[in-house]
Amino acid sequence: GIGVIKDDLETDRERRFKAIWWDHDPDSIRVDETGMAITCGPEDGLYVGWSADGIHWQEHAGNPVISCFTDTGQQLVRDPRRGIYVAFGRLGEGGRLIERSESRDFLHWTGPQMVFRPDDMDRLGTQFYGMGVSLYEGLYLGMPWVLAQRIADTRGLGNDCRIHAQLASSRDGVDWRRVGGRQPFL
Repeated sequence: GIGVIKDDLETDRERRFKAIWWDHDPDSIRVDETGMAITCGPEDGLYVGWSADGIHWQEHAGNPVISCFTDTGQQLVRDPRRGIYVAFGRLGEGGRLIERSESRDFLHWTGPQMVFRPDDMDRLGTQFYGMGVSLYEGLYLGMPWVLAQRIADTRGLGNDCRIHAQLASSRDGVDWRRVGGRQPFL
C-alpha cells in the first residue's frame, strides 16, 4: 500500500522522491466484534521514506509517523498552494472510511481526520476501500473505491459485492462532493 510522488519543489536532491506506506507487526493483529482487523502494536502505522532516484530508498528513522492500523493503499500529494504534503487512506479511525493527514516537513504528521464516508444516498453496506487522489490546477480529484458488501438490505437497493470507482472533487481535500450521479466512473 505505497504512495509515491516526485517532489519537484524539494531542494534536497536526496529526497526528490517521497513515499508513504503502511507496515505492521503481524503478531499484533486483533479482530473486533465485526470481524474487522484492528491492531495497536508499536510498529503499526504509516511510514515515510525518500529517494534520490526512485529506486534506492531511505526509511525515516522515526517511523511510524502515524500510529494506526491500515491495510490498503495510501495516496500522497503535495499541495504547493498551501505548502503541505497530504496523505489519504484508511488511517485506523473507523474501518473502511477515508481519512487524511497533513505535514509541512514530511516527517511530522497531524492525526487522521475523517473526510469521506458513506451517507444516506449510498446503498446499505457501502464502504470505501481506498481513494486515489490527485491535484489538478488546485482542485483535488478523487476516485473513491466503493465496496458494497453483500448484506441484508432493508431498503431493497441490492449489493453487488464488487469494487468500483466513483468520481469526487474537493477544493481543500477535506470537503468532498461526488459527481456523475455516483455512477461507476471506472
